[in-house]
Parts: sequence; structure tokens; C-alpha cells
Amino acid sequence: MTNIPYTYAASDFMKYTSFKDDQKESLIDYTSTDFLSLRDSLIDYIKAVYPLDYGLFAESDLGMMLVEVVAYMGSVMSMKTDMIAHEMFLKTVKSPANLRKIFEIIGVRLRGPGSAAAKASVTSETAVASEITIPEASRVFEATSNLDGSPVNYTLYKTTNGIIEDPSTSNDIVLYTSESEGDTGLVWENLVLAEGSLSIDTGVFSDVDVLKQITLENGPVVDGSIQVYISDAGDYGGTYREVTSLLSTSSSDLKVFQVAYTDDFIATLQFGDGITAVMPPTNSTYTITYRVGGGQRGNAPSNFINASINTLEGSSVNVVNTNPLTGGLEAETIDQAKKYAKFVYRQQDRLVSLDDYLTFVNNYRNSLGQACKASVTTRKAFSSSNIIDIYLLQKASTNQFEKASLSFKRDLLEAMEPKKMLTDEVVLVDGLIRTLDLDIRLTVDREFESRETDILLRTSKTISEYFSVDSREFAEVFSPSDITREIFTNVDEVRLAEVMNFSEPITLEINEILQLNNFNLTVNYV
Repeated sequence: MTNIPYTYAASDFMKYTSFKDDQKESLIDYTSTDFLSLRDSLIDYIKAVYPLDYGLFAESDLGMMLVEVVAYMGSVMSMKTDMIAHEMFLKTVKSPANLRKIFEIIGVRLRGPGSAAAKASVTSETAVASEITIPEASRVFEATSNLDGSPVNYTLYKTTNGIIEDPSTSNDIVLYTSESEGDTGLVWENLVLAEGSLSIDTGVFSDVDVLKQITLENGPVVDGSIQVYISDAGDYGGTYREVTSLLSTSSSDLKVFQVAYTDDFIATLQFGDGITAVMPPTNSTYTITYRVGGGQRGNAPSNFINASINTLEGSSVNVVNTNPLTGGLEAETIDQAKKYAKFVYRQQDRLVSLDDYLTFVNNYRNSLGQACKASVTTRKAFSSSNIIDIYLLQKASTNQFEKASLSFKRDLLEAMEPKKMLTDEVVLVDGLIRTLDLDIRLTVDREFESRETDILLRTSKTISEYFSVDSREFAEVFSPSDITREIFTNVDEVRLAEVMNFSEPITLEINEILQLNNFNLTVNYV
């Protein structure tokens, strides 16, 4: 090797530029978070602080391997820190468990599943003297779900003027001859079949727990179906009602409880502490009724339940659902919960502004766990400005709406009554469904022809999700470019998506909502 004059001058100089321990921190680059930037920062740090101790930065060197291991661990820790930070904010949280914790702070909760229901009829082919009695044990029917092939239960309830009698009871059903209809035989149509079965938990509040809470034995619990009665409690006994959050209560004498769900929608009931609400006395007895089931698996066509049962009088009657079983909904997703969470917090459990009404109705669940979609407006006339018109449609399934039942409307009005302004008059109006048919052509590279089935499946899923009942709003304008953009974003193989049967945007009135009827997909290979 050729010696170059003054070769060692730089080395001698570097010896005199060594950094003291308290100065080394100033050379650390705290902005590095990913693997490559951390590795480069470590190399720069070594070159500056240890120039004579290490200088071989080849990838095959052991020292370089250790540098990359440290950079890897740093990037993992940085990612974990980012994940923790994201889970602390409503806009970025992804974990259902963490979302529930955030919701607890602001008095909001994830809604559980809803159960399907349909009108039903009971037919007797033999003469009946005055009445027939359907025993409690014969009110529950088991069938096989069309969705997953698993058993699903349906319970028979009686209605009065189209309104379901208390679904939290399991007594015998008495049908009177005066209520029957039909020319041949006797037919009773004042009945409803609802998916799910009734559960009853009983017990005594112990003196161990400072704050009283009860975890129900069965699940998943149908949202809104829990009813609590406490006895042996003096003035603190009686019926307790469910509230969204105990934080919203304003009096220590309110008999209320709050429900917290697990990921499997096992429910835990939390009672007041004597300050926010009534705390049930120690050794008092509780009886809790609730329904178990819910979800889309309960939706089914007409005549899905068609069974013969015996009455207490000894005669045989036939039970059948005369309408499709609809309204079965899955539990609320994170995106759905985030949509109205800030408005629920702002609402503070009272109905004053139109936003308050809109938030309440769109988050409401009746005793069967069924939900609706709504828009809210006031009358234009000055003298009628306190009249609140609520246009609503009940959610029949993931992608379909239907007119709200009388029971649903009654329950909704009763739920709003104690929260609204005294001068407000609420009017419930059926919304209008505008159906839509789509003819969509996909342009795909020929190299993906063998994956056509998968492409069509993912495109269909994208379209269905875009037109789901939770994604649509009343008076929401629809443009063909909206759905083509969704397809282009979610299906990478599609080069171009075109709506072939129309090109202009569809505008809707405040009482109208768009629902997808049918769609047809064709593929053009280039």
C-alpha cells in the first residue's frame, strides 16, 4: 500500500474532538421513527461519536447487524407508541374495547344486536267456544337460520291495536273468539313472531360490592330488551329503567341503570352510587328479564315458521308468520358508533335542537333492538315552528328499509316524551323509498381474466356496503361517479368502472332515501 503524507493527521485531530457524555445526547435525531431512518441516524451517530472505534459499515459486518437490530426494535416501539396514541382519540381508535372506554368517559355506548319480527297468524280448524290458551312452553319455535345454518328461536307475542304487548313476559297467551277473523275456521291475526328467547335472572344484592352491578347469565343480549324489577327495598324498590349513561342522570332518587357490553354482547348492569342515581339496598332481591338473540341470522321469508301446537284446551292450532321476518341487525360497528358519538355527547340526554332529535332517533333501539333511519325538520309556518316532523324508515335488513311498525313508533314517542321541550309537538311521518337499479361495466386487464369470479365478488361487496342502510341518509344526492370511485378504490384490478344506464345525479327530497334494488355487472377485458 502506498503511504500518503499526513495520513495520520485526521486521526490525531479526531482524537481531540471526542464528545463528553453530557454532549452526546445533542447528536441524537429524535425525529427518526421508521427502520431506515433509525438505521441511518445510528450510523451518523457512530461516525460522529466513535470515529476511531468503529468504521466498517458493510451489511455483512456483525456490528452493522447489531445496528439494524436496534433500529428494528426502535421502529417496533415507535409503531406501538403510535398505536397507543391513536387508540386514545375518537377519530383514530380501532379497537372495540378501547372505543368502549372512550365512550364511557363521554356517556356513549356501542349498541347491541337487534332481533327480527313479523306479523303472525294462529288458525284453528275446529270450533272454539270462547277462547283458546297457548301455553308458555309452546310460544317458542326453533328453526334453522338461512344465513348460517344454525338454530334460531322465535317467540310468539300478542298485539293490541297493532302494538306488541310487553315482550318481557313469558305468560300464557289467551286468544278470544271475539278477536278472531276469517270465514273458514277461526283465525287470529293479532300476533307477532319475534326472533330470540326470553331469559330471566334473579338474585340478591350482596354487601361485598361497594357499587352494585350484575352480569347477565346469557348472551348475546338484544339491545333495549333489559328490564329490572327490585323488591324488598322499601322506597328504593320497583321498576328500574335503562339509561345510556349514569353520568346523564340529574338526581339521586332516579331508579335507573346503565348497560355495558363485552365483545360477545354479554351485558353487565351498573347501578347508581346514591349520588348520580339510586343505589339498590344490600340484600334486596332483583328480577331481570331480557331477550337473547338478534342479528341478521333471524331475517327470513314469509311462512318460515309454520308449526302446529296444542292449546291448553286440547285443540290443535297452526302458527305461521304471514310477513317476512325483518329488522334483524348486527351490533353497531365502530364506524357507525363514531358517526353520532359526538352528537350524543352534545345532546346531554335532552331534545332541544333539530340535531338533538336527529341524533336521538338515529341511535334509538326499541325493546326488540330494532332501529331506524330518520331526517328531522320543522314546519315553515311561523305559528307551527314548534312542530317537529320526523321522517323515518325502519331498518329491515343490511340493505333494505321498511315502514316503521306501530309498536316501534309508539315506543319511540314514549322514549322522546320525557326528554323533549314541553312546547314541542313531535309528528312521526313515514319516509319514502326511492329504488335504484344499476348497470355497471368494469374494464379489466386481460391478464386478470382468470380472477373474474373474485373481482365480481369484491365489486359486489363494495356496492352492497356503499348502499347499506347505515351508509345512506335522507335527501342525500347520488352521483354515478360516487359508486365508480368506490369500486376503483377498493378493487385494484378494475381500470375503469362505468354506470351505463344513467349519467346524471339523482336528487332527493328531505323525506326520501335511496335504496339499491338490483345491479348488474359486466366485465370488458382489454
